[in-house]
Amino acid sequence: MRKAGSGVALAPLASGVGNEESPEDASLRGVGKLGGDDPLTEPYSTPGASPLRPEGESPSKKPSHANHTKGAGGEPNSRLPRFPYMIHAINLMKGAEMAKTFEEMVAEARRAADQRSVEEVREAMKSGEQITILDVREPAEWEDAHITEAKLIPRGLLEYMAADELPDKEALIVVHCATGGRSALAAKTLKEMGYENAANMDGGITAWRERGYEVE
Repeated sequence: MRKAGSGVALAPLASGVGNEESPEDASLRGVGKLGGDDPLTEPYSTPGASPLRPEGESPSKKPSHANHTKGAGGEPNSRLPRFPYMIHAINLMKGAEMAKTFEEMVAEARRAADQRSVEEVREAMKSGEQITILDVREPAEWEDAHITEAKLIPRGLLEYMAADELPDKEALIVVHCATGGRSALAAKTLKEMGYENAANMDGGITAWRERGYEVE
């Protein structure tokens, strides 16, 4: 028989003596510590890598990291459960990908939705084209000045109010805010909600007023 984790073959004991599996070994085998059917693990290959302390080792001495990661001949120790570490690493990478600045989010939103210049929007309105101008600024900003015939839905309430205030998902909806950042995010959100013709007015009402276009 082979002593767990020692890597040293020992002479078998007399028949019927000491060949029974100890309760401790059985318990460890049941949780995948000494082999068995645990799909996350494989047998240890070197001394010191076993979960059992090698004979003669001081209780206060812990196996080195190298013993746990390297087997005989310098090969990786395949007995360690790798999946939890892999999942943790993947989650860290996902977290890094999700950490975006406002500017990065706006740039991404601009790529996801159509962009319309203030000149294009004004020309569409003058020509009588069916178009909904959606202002996603706050009520106080709206009161200060807003584009004629624009509909106000603050950005923070867009998902909540869209179904009632924007029933036609095939209509051309041009979203604007003060300078185009919030409206880019709003246009992207509308796209995700099924408003295929949602677009962002680049430059917002600031660019609109700079052109001298009418506001109320």
